[in-house]
Order: sequence, then structure tokens, then C-alpha cells
Amino acid sequence: MTATIPLIRAGALFAFVEWLEARGRPVDEYLAAAGVPCDPLTDPDRSLPLHSVMAFIRAVAEREDRPDLAWQVVGDASVAGLGALGRAAFGGATVAEGLARVARTMPDYCTHETFAFTEQAGGGILEVAFAVRTHPASLHHAQLYTLALVAAFCAAAHARQPYFEEVVLPPHPRFGLSQVPTGIARSLRAAVDGTLRVRFAAAVLAAPLRRPGPAASILHPGAEEALRQQARFLEAARRMVAAMVADGQPSAEILAEAAGITLRTLQRRLAAKGTSFTILVDEARREAALARIEEGAAPIGEIAATLGYSSPSSLTRAVRRWTDHPPSHLRRPKP
Repeated sequence: MTATIPLIRAGALFAFVEWLEARGRPVDEYLAAAGVPCDPLTDPDRSLPLHSVMAFIRAVAEREDRPDLAWQVVGDASVAGLGALGRAAFGGATVAEGLARVARTMPDYCTHETFAFTEQAGGGILEVAFAVRTHPASLHHAQLYTLALVAAFCAAAHARQPYFEEVVLPPHPRFGLSQVPTGIARSLRAAVDGTLRVRFAAAVLAAPLRRPGPAASILHPGAEEALRQQARFLEAARRMVAAMVADGQPSAEILAEAAGITLRTLQRRLAAKGTSFTILVDEARREAALARIEEGAAPIGEIAATLGYSSPSSLTRAVRRWTDHPPSHLRRPKP
């Protein structure tokens, strides 16, 4: 089986980032500590490492002392803020159609999450699972977030509570299922296999959506394969390293955590591909440095400092080595 780095679209963190910003929290610090390589609000459809996203949600819940964090951050706009997945959800005429569209879209939204919705006589069942090994608290918060989003989606259709006939949810190792609001489900049980299962009544599934959505599916030919291509080990590693270089903090440890492997395993896998973390960093710095120098807007000293060079002369020597020319020769003439 081809090695991959599990990926998810950045829109998954939209609600959390907005919640933190509204309270004046150090969002960049929280993101960096979890290994998230960019601000999710800049591009909700950008791919991020799934392990880092799950670690971020868990860390915010613990640092903010909010075991019910998912229910705090999810609001009226949260589903739409998911980006492609939100557009798919609100493209249906009813709750059932929206859930079915999300199920078709999920392979292009997250490489290692399954979202299976099945209509049955008298209702329907939703099953959500992650094909990654993670901390039980991280899994709980991720699945609680999914449940909160599904509840918000039902609320957008003005479905009547309780939205769910039954919810089976992975428990928090400390708090169990105490974070689930009373009255949202007729029955609540702890899952033993990590899978979130939600059973709906037919009336909730038939509730009409009140927000306009695109008439056609957001999936395009090759979309699923495009995300899976990004998730292939070396391609994903290069993308992550480039993002870390842009932030000025490349870290092999963070890359290993994003891949869900040890640092030694990361080194072995890179070596098997004929490269190393140092080589990936050098390649990313070269590409970023040459692009910024050609743009001609920033001084060499600023570019060198941003990309982690010890001095402007270090960057100048590197540019000469790469191109046989000084940086000034690469500057585009100003119009």
C-alpha cells in the first residue's frame, strides 16, 4: 500500500479559528503548536495534515478548558464555512439530499474519513469514521464536532428537535458523553469502535433546506484522485515543508507528527524516496527565495531572514550557486 499523509481541507478549522479570534486568543501560536502550517481562513479548500487538525482541536479544548468546545464554536454559518463540503451540503433540497451530497464529496474533502449516509424505511443512518490512529480525546473531539455540524445543518432546515433518534459517539476518556446537549437525541450511547453513528427519523430527513445552493455537484472529474495525489507521501511532505519554510519554522518532528509516524520512520521513508528532510527544506527555500527575488518587492535581507538564512550574504551565495548570478540579476524590472 502506498504511504500517504492523511489530509483534510482547511475549512474544517474555520469555526475554531473564528471562535479563538473573537476572544483575542493567540491563534497563530495555537496553530503552530499543533503543526498546522497556515491560517485556515485564507483558503478553506487548501489541504492540511489531518493529524495536525485533530491535535489542534484537542489542544484548544484542553487549553481553553472547554470539553464541549465543538458545541461552543459551531454556529449558523459553520457548515457553510467548511468550504467545498458546505457548498455540497446546501446544494440539496432536503436534509437527506444534503447528507447524501456530503457523502459523495467527502473523498475530496478528507483522505482518511468516511461519511456514509443510508436512507431506510422510516428514516436513515449516518456513519462517520476516521482511518487513522489517534488519541482517544482527539477522536472524541473530532466526532463531537461532526455531530455538532450535523445538528447545525438540521437546525438550518428548521427541523424539529430532537434531531436524532439515536447517537452512538466515541466517549471522551475523562468526560464521557457529558458534552452532548440533552434533548438533541432520544437515545445516546458510547461507541466502542470509534465510529459515530446517527439515526434520523424520516421527518427530519425530509425537512427542506432554506438556503440556496449550487444546482450541480461540486465534485469535478478527478477531484478525489487529486486529493489522494496530494496525500501521497513525498508530495504531501513537500507541500508541508514548503508551508513551514514560508512560516520560517521547518521542523522534521512536526512533519512526522502530521504523517502519524515516528521521526525515525520519517527519515527511513524519505531515504527510500532518495531524499531527506534537509534536502526538502533546501528545495523549498530555493523555490521560495527565487520567486521572491524575481518579484523584486522585498529587500534581500528581509527575504533571507524570513526563509531562515543566517545573513543576506548567505542567501546571496546560495543564489549564485543555484543560478550563477547575483540576486540583483534576477530582479524583474519595475514597470
